[in-house]
Amino acid sequence: MNILAEKTEGSMRKQVGTLQEKKLYHKPLPQDNALINEQKKTAAKKLQAEEKHKKVVYLTFDDGPSAASSSILAQLKKYNAKATFFYLEPNMETYSNMVIQAHKEGHSIGLHGVTHNVKKVYATTTSVVEEMDRTNEELEKIIDQKSMLIRTPYGSKPYMNEKSIKNVEKAGYIIWDWDIDSRDWYYQDKRYVKDTIKQLNSLKDRTPVILMHERQATAKQLSQLLDYLDKQGYEFKAINEYMEPVHF
Repeated sequence: MNILAEKTEGSMRKQVGTLQEKKLYHKPLPQDNALINEQKKTAAKKLQAEEKHKKVVYLTFDDGPSAASSSILAQLKKYNAKATFFYLEPNMETYSNMVIQAHKEGHSIGLHGVTHNVKKVYATTTSVVEEMDRTNEELEKIIDQKSMLIRTPYGSKPYMNEKSIKNVEKAGYIIWDWDIDSRDWYYQDKRYVKDTIKQLNSLKDRTPVILMHERQATAKQLSQLLDYLDKQGYEFKAINEYMEPVHF
């Protein structure tokens, strides 16, 4: 690699790293910035590909914020761990202080919708977009920024059809699923940690994206999972809008 290429790649790595630390949520970039946007996406995807050969883990939390958020954030801070939170609009309104704190501490914020009701979220081919737009409006009120990261309730399958996905993409949203379900929603005790570790150890050739929820039971046992991951040498990173999303 020549010196100019090294400098260019180094510059792109620095830009992506800055995005990961500051968590820039944005409206679609103007057309004249399209090239810069594409360069950032290319750099982010390259780094993401390299991470498959490193110990990187993406912790994600759905359904928040909640009364458990403060404890979760405190534990993440203790381990210098960054995570991604997919928030529900009504909960953001109730716990807006937790949204502000998560944002200030460098975590990524995504959207999870409004109702979390299958019959409403997936009622039409445009209802997902409508719920995410409303959630984004609430996020903007709180932190004066929007996010294009979304996770649909219960994941993108089996509820989203091809038309729904196209409408989501047309609106500029980026859907993220997961490859490890902690099942904290099912166990509601320390068994979710054991189950997560078991799945982690059997996951091959993929960077783990772990699904959890902002619940008291999850928060109570979270330190055990963080401690295990830390001792195994994992680096805790947050998702950003330039990465290639994980889909089912």
